[in-house]
Amino acid sequence: QVEVNRLVEEQGMTMVPPFDHPDIIAGQGTLGLEMAGDLPDMACAIIQVSGGGLVSGIAAALKARMSGVKVIGVSMERGAAMYESQKAGKPVLVPELATLADSLGGGIGLNNTYTFQMIRDIVDEFVLVSEKEISNHIEDINLIFDHQNFFTIDISIKKNIEEIFNVDIKDHSLYLYATSKKNK
Repeated sequence: QVEVNRLVEEQGMTMVPPFDHPDIIAGQGTLGLEMAGDLPDMACAIIQVSGGGLVSGIAAALKARMSGVKVIGVSMERGAAMYESQKAGKPVLVPELATLADSLGGGIGLNNTYTFQMIRDIVDEFVLVSEKEISNHIEDINLIFDHQNFFTIDISIKKNIEEIFNVDIKDHSLYLYATSKKNK
């Protein structure tokens, strides 16, 4: 952040936060529009959470286009800043801990303007994944990534999510979705 502040000050550059900015959230929302268009029967979307830009954008688009769709945020247990902030009812500092899901680490900012409230309003559930659960499925995830060139979800939470929302999780294109068991 120090370098960003220096560039803004010295070179007149514009600082755009990596997640807590309307343009970032709107851009991420285009994924939600694609999901809604491709999967009109989707009952549940499972989205990873870090600072909240991705899940906020996708959830906003899905909720605007699809009646009754559930959005589940997934984060690692170690250093889950957004989860802990939601529990506290305000943005809080969370120690960054070593985790296998290191790309989801980092805080949400104590002056968070958008994503904290959006997640509070439109994400239906949070699921935390333990280091053991992540570790147990790294080979599965690598197999998915190696063979299909995409990453989807930690497979260990599939059963938990299916039970919570009474859905079957399916793999489709670049994301996972769930269909209602009632439609079978």
